Amino acid sequence: NGYKLHELAHIENTLALLLFKNTQYQAAKDFFKASNENYVKAYGPDHFKVGETLFALAKLEMGWKKRKTAEDMFLKALDIFEKNGELGHSLSQSSHAFLVGLYEEMGKPDDATKHCQAVAVERPRDFDLEIEPIYRLSPKYPLRAAEDRKTGHVLLEFNVDTNGITRDIRIVESSARMFEKSSRAALEKWRYAPSVKNGELVVTNGARARIEYRLR
Repeated sequence: NGYKLHELAHIENTLALLLFKNTQYQAAKDFFKASNENYVKAYGPDHFKVGETLFALAKLEMGWKKRKTAEDMFLKALDIFEKNGELGHSLSQSSHAFLVGLYEEMGKPDDATKHCQAVAVERPRDFDLEIEPIYRLSPKYPLRAAEDRKTGHVLLEFNVDTNGITRDIRIVESSARMFEKSSRAALEKWRYAPSVKNGELVVTNGARARIEYRLR
């Protein structure tokens, strides 16, 4: 019976993924939920596949702005990944990353910090000075630039503290001064996984980001 439930759960999960790719999100949610329930019945509540389907459901709930539901699901999925010795797995890393964005949207920067640091600690690596942020706030397009149909870019240099927060932001290059203020304001809200050296979180100096302004 457990084997049959596993097969059913696998089929439901496959269908859910196909529906998700085709932007049929409500139908995808129904199949992910059914798959999750059958994985629980087949293997118990702490199996990796249960965490995997919870992760998928959490992403959907986050997209629908159901932040508390998404938070609970991501945290439960992380607990399952930890029990399975999967900290550092791509899904564990992604769960932390989504929680950073989720907590920033919920106005809980301290909770976001915990997950910025978790990304760093679980998978320490040399810090790439042009690494992509975990959470990125899009800059506001300056009104005058939009009215004039003007495009451009700003290159910024900054430090990242042990909480994954950008500090000491400096303008290295900009195509026009009108883009600088909004670029700096956006970058102040970005979050990164801090750098790790010899097992300790450390400040990273001289990170860079290039912000592009393009009209659609």
